[in-house]
Amino acid sequence: MGIKDRIFRIEDCTNGYHKCLYLFGIKFKYTKGKGLKDRINSFVKKYNFVERINNRITATVIGANIIKEKHSKTFPKFKNCNEGKDIVLVASGPTMAYYKSLNDVLHIGVNRAYKNNNINFDYMFAMDYSIGEDTIQNIVNYEGAEIFLGSFITDTADSWLSKYVIPLKYYNKENVYGYYSEFPAKYGYPDIECCGLMDFGSVVFGAAQFALYTGAKRIYLVGCDCSSGYFDGTKNNIKGAQFLIEGWKKFKTYAHTYYPDVEVISINPVGLKGLFKDVYTKEYADKINLNLNSELHPILEEKDNVCVVE
Repeated sequence: MGIKDRIFRIEDCTNGYHKCLYLFGIKFKYTKGKGLKDRINSFVKKYNFVERINNRITATVIGANIIKEKHSKTFPKFKNCNEGKDIVLVASGPTMAYYKSLNDVLHIGVNRAYKNNNINFDYMFAMDYSIGEDTIQNIVNYEGAEIFLGSFITDTADSWLSKYVIPLKYYNKENVYGYYSEFPAKYGYPDIECCGLMDFGSVVFGAAQFALYTGAKRIYLVGCDCSSGYFDGTKNNIKGAQFLIEGWKKFKTYAHTYYPDVEVISINPVGLKGLFKDVYTKEYADKINLNLNSELHPILEEKDNVCVVE
């Protein structure tokens, strides 16, 4: 979308009766056939357009300063702290059950990944209070990990985002750090000391961006299935995960742009098959009857504590 389209554009509404006019990102409806000039003039008077633009700019500036203030305290100590190391990013999709913890790697877990007792996590990320108060408390109490709790820049108490915001009481421990997501803007900037973390509908993207920021040599994706259900057999409400796949495509572009030497590898891919380098564990390959003699299906193994692909 070009600059002109961001300032002014017109679209048909889904009801087929109205058109939608966007001025500086603010949406107005008007009836087809009416004079556009007259409608714009009436909108300016009715909605006090200048004041609304001013309020939006003010909120954006305030939000940017809030993010910079928080992130300048949270992230600088972690910049390149894992240079040359491999990081396994663990989400809680069903294939996570087939992952055996690799040696000599770091692990980042998101949301309910902490339930896997076979993995010792070095970092934990969460940013959605709707996953449950008990889950947030268990993440905060997870021993041996640095905990990152995310939030949104929301300036009104009745914002629809309010029910997802993690209360401040959970940020009171030394190893718990706060950060902000770029939602709903969904940008991805490498300067996370002053910008929000990328957010394409899941906390996993901010965690992946953090892994790059810490200087990872390779990033393995585990349980990032982009499908329904969790590794422990419980269900979720996701009917389709195409939006997550689109998010990973954007992350791939981001990683290739700013960190072209970092290899991203999907372990037991489902929705992400073919997007990054794909490898499989022997147990999962047997479950889905992969042809192990095919070069298209490399198997992940460890030899002498070194991760290799057969």
